[in-house]
Amino acid sequence: CTFDVETKNDLPSTVQLFYEESKDNEPLANIHFQAIGSGFLTFVNACQEHDDNSLKLFASLLISLSYSSAYADLSETVYINENNESYLKAQFEKLSQRDMKKYLGEMKRLADGGEMNFDGYLDKMSHLVNEGTLDPDILSKMRDAAPQLISFAKSFDPTSKEEIKILTDTSKLIYDLFGVKSEK
Repeated sequence: CTFDVETKNDLPSTVQLFYEESKDNEPLANIHFQAIGSGFLTFVNACQEHDDNSLKLFASLLISLSYSSAYADLSETVYINENNESYLKAQFEKLSQRDMKKYLGEMKRLADGGEMNFDGYLDKMSHLVNEGTLDPDILSKMRDAAPQLISFAKSFDPTSKEEIKILTDTSKLIYDLFGVKSEK
């Protein structure tokens, strides 16, 4: 089922919850979430322009973290009865956890292997500062965020059964890496 909703910043968003058939023929819930907002557009543009797998993973991590807010937007827009509400909420949380674990696992692999490196990306951003199209303070935040995010990726334990929680400080670092002001 697909729902068009308006987010709190009055931008359109589409939430699509659907089931796919898995390898063992069990229905597998999945979600398509598309938000049209400056932050997400910045993530998409940065990933496409710089073709950096590490950037893509951090953007994907933030988007999977947003599933619960997508559910909140959905539940504010359409009536969901009590039985379905707890089920849908659990599905969105399950999907969020699954996707975050996948992205964090790949980040850890890259970071541990020395393949997570933002030098090329930051060099390109330096050129933008030199051209006068990027504020030097934004580049400074990007440079500060990069090593902290690499350390964050290295610290992930893929064998842990605990719920994955991304702290606000970590989310802010991801926004900083992309040069996006976070409202959180």
